[in-house]
Amino acid sequence: LWDVTAKQDMAASCDSHQPFSPPGGLALPVVKPAQYGTLEPGRWRLNGAYAPFPDEMDSVQWGLWSAETSDENGVMARPVTLRLAFDSPHASAGLTLYFDTAADEWANLVTAVWYNRQGQEMSRMEAYPDGPGFYLENKVEGYYGLALTFRATNLPHRYVKLFGLEFGTRLRFAGAEIVEARLLEEADPTGAGLPGGELELKAYSAEGLFSLLNPRGYHGLLQRGQALAVTERVDGEAVPMGTYYLTEWGNETGRVSTFKAADMIGLLEAQPHPGGIYTGQTLAAFAAELLGERPHEVDAAVAQTPLHGWLPAGNARSALQQAAFAAGAMARCRRDGALYIGPPPQKDGALIPLGRKLGQSEVSLQPFITAAQVTAHSYAQTGAERELFRAELPRGQSTVAFAKPVYGLRAEGAAIVEAHPNHAVLELAAEGEAALFGREYQDNATVVRLADGDLPAGAMENVVKVENATLVSPANAAAVAQRLLAQNKRRYRKTFQIRVRGEQPGDTLLVESFGGQRLHGAIETMETDLAGGFTA
Repeated sequence: LWDVTAKQDMAASCDSHQPFSPPGGLALPVVKPAQYGTLEPGRWRLNGAYAPFPDEMDSVQWGLWSAETSDENGVMARPVTLRLAFDSPHASAGLTLYFDTAADEWANLVTAVWYNRQGQEMSRMEAYPDGPGFYLENKVEGYYGLALTFRATNLPHRYVKLFGLEFGTRLRFAGAEIVEARLLEEADPTGAGLPGGELELKAYSAEGLFSLLNPRGYHGLLQRGQALAVTERVDGEAVPMGTYYLTEWGNETGRVSTFKAADMIGLLEAQPHPGGIYTGQTLAAFAAELLGERPHEVDAAVAQTPLHGWLPAGNARSALQQAAFAAGAMARCRRDGALYIGPPPQKDGALIPLGRKLGQSEVSLQPFITAAQVTAHSYAQTGAERELFRAELPRGQSTVAFAKPVYGLRAEGAAIVEAHPNHAVLELAAEGEAALFGREYQDNATVVRLADGDLPAGAMENVVKVENATLVSPANAAAVAQRLLAQNKRRYRKTFQIRVRGEQPGDTLLVESFGGQRLHGAIETMETDLAGGFTA
């Protein structure tokens, strides 16, 4: 139950900290503390437990270290105050503080004060942490500032070491609290689409924690994008089922609440992407720029694939699909919560014998694909300069969007603040007319067609076409057509139910079918009932 925007909005300052640990580092994700030798008692043992400080101090995420240590009683002679300021109002059920979990050391006396927009105190509390990971429970809504004062440590002669914090806490639903829980997971082995996963959850709370009418409840703290880590117990062991991000919530009754969530792919739908012209950027670099700190992996088999072409402005989900498709990859969210980008699996996977199936199964035959036709795009800087835009604009900055990629921009009546193939940002000192001139890239499109030479009797022409994959170039269009044709030769579609043992969309399976026949293929869709026996 985190406030998902607080970290990116906060400005941190501290009155006493080590120069290598600026408080701004607390905006980063929480990491396991690194163990380095210091002059604190017991922290310079010659047993290899503590390493010397690194030569490159910036290579380590330090969190916040106080400038001074506590005394022989663990009391800080000069208490350390961390101040956090926000531009927007925030709400949380409390704070989770992460001290030195590796060494089992923490600050055991903390004063927390929340402030409103005018700097007036809204709430204050004294907390006595009893471990290196501590939840300070205090529901506050609409705060703009927060001060944390660390007054003592659990061991004498210790620095205060705060390795991270979260605005909120983790809530756990389990057992009878889960009324219903269903997962829908999908993958497209061709890469022509980028389906995502969805979670639907009904949860029971005797206290009505998420009731809209409960003034002490958490309904007002729910935010789009809050993470739900899903696990299922199988044979006594916890099995990760993925991380999903809240999209909708409501009340079925005062004690039963409904939640809908999407995986990382669904989250990318709401993330704008500027697009642009690509002249050899690798798929790995593209993914790193698009996904930022979100956990992801690009398989080495496709990581260095260069991208050539154009992407229109849109959302990050569409941009990722286009890039992965052009590189011969598919993207899917793994059960560990990371986004995986790699080639579709080709080898035979696990065998699903008849004994693992539950109930009835069905086999159908997909239409025969006779050919794959792919349009390749090649963008060249040609053509004469022309007027691209003219209008009356207000004082300040205005953004002009282009339907086609452009270059060589110049403006009259305004200054160009940003020039991009898909847009330009103009700035005017006063309201007036502004004109924008430039040249358009020319798309020299060519069509590559690959036909299946072995047609069954009576087969009608059925061509799969790809026309708007603008990162498919003449260099890779034939390979794209070959992949589509090969994938569409897998015409058998089998629907069946099993008790899940780690299978997930994108995996290849050998499935035992009628008469001892075995079908080889990739899982495209799984609907899993998490509350009704872990079946899919």
